[in-house]
Amino acid sequence: MNENENRNTDNSNVSGSLVPPQRSGKAIDASAFAVLSTEKTANFFFELVKNRMQHVNSWSVIAGKLSAEFQLVNKEGLEVFRKAQEGDYLRIDVMGPGGTSGKGYDWVKIEELSDDADMYGFRVRPSSQPATNRSGPDHFYDDESTSTFQVIRKGQRVVVTISDRNIKPNNDTANVVDKVRNHMVAWAARARFSEIQWQALAEGLVSR
Repeated sequence: MNENENRNTDNSNVSGSLVPPQRSGKAIDASAFAVLSTEKTANFFFELVKNRMQHVNSWSVIAGKLSAEFQLVNKEGLEVFRKAQEGDYLRIDVMGPGGTSGKGYDWVKIEELSDDADMYGFRVRPSSQPATNRSGPDHFYDDESTSTFQVIRKGQRVVVTISDRNIKPNNDTANVVDKVRNHMVAWAARARFSEIQWQALAEGLVSR
């Protein structure tokens, strides 16, 4: 089968309905795409990429050695090994020191998920750990920040987009060490780390 693949950045789909408007802070976009020989093979490949995106626990393998570690956790705080669902949490282990409030991890919650014939995606927002009474996020970004992961099929093209919006460091913590860490980690992430990681993940998701 003669199929051509192009993994260069393609930002044509980052304005999807799951992506909130950019109002403050910084925005980061990453994308990659594959062009298949027929719409039928593109549909099969779309389903494959969708499956990869749903299995969050494999993201670090897909993105490569520079990636953070991701673990899907349910609302009771238990690790789960299945497809992501709305209301689930992602426990993230980034390089460097972890925050004390999140027990060494950063946490986001899947607040909205969309699953259509030619588009699948979900949006996450920084949150406290599941099954806790904390109101502020256990994350180096504040709770106005979001990340949206989408895969879209358009004809013979399958596109993955990852869109960070309104990202700012989290100052909602009484712990001075965490506050300093959040500024340092958020600055490093905004400078390069998030862009590198999300681009590696996008390219890995559409790899063959």
